[in-house]
Amino acid sequence: MEFIPNLDHLKPYQKWVERYENADLTILPHWMTSYYMHHNYYSFPRPDKPVKLFKQSDVEEKARKLTECNWIVFGHKQADSLNRRLMLKGYKFNAINETGKKIYPLSMWNKKQVINYIELKNLIRPIEYGKKNSNGLDITIDVILWLKKNNNKDLEKLFSVFPLAKQILFEYENKRK
Repeated sequence: MEFIPNLDHLKPYQKWVERYENADLTILPHWMTSYYMHHNYYSFPRPDKPVKLFKQSDVEEKARKLTECNWIVFGHKQADSLNRRLMLKGYKFNAINETGKKIYPLSMWNKKQVINYIELKNLIRPIEYGKKNSNGLDITIDVILWLKKNNNKDLEKLFSVFPLAKQILFEYENKRK
């Protein structure tokens, strides 16, 4: 899923997938983007352009239709958070949600095991925006600082979609003085 469209620092990952003959890359909008925009989270209200609210299940259903696959594979790990642990513990083998047709093959792994496997198989290493067990792209100080240091153009893209997120950086920088 794509939180903000066309981020340059993610293009090497997209190219890495596209080099495989049997792999198709399907990029869908992240459901949280619609949630943030619908509720004016770090953005200004836009009554002239209401944002349709999507749920994760909407994105999953779209992915199923586009790919003609009934099952979806996720990278969630029990070590990510207490909520994920509780969710995954409720599934068959702690990893298979038969009702929702979802599989979590990394459920029993921790971050270190995932990184070791990636290195062993010479896979592309994921971006670590912060030190947390699970850290994807979101509107957090870790992500903002990483973008500021590594890709200012993408930081500006984030701020163009969520202009009030600049406040997070402002507060961080001024708290340290």
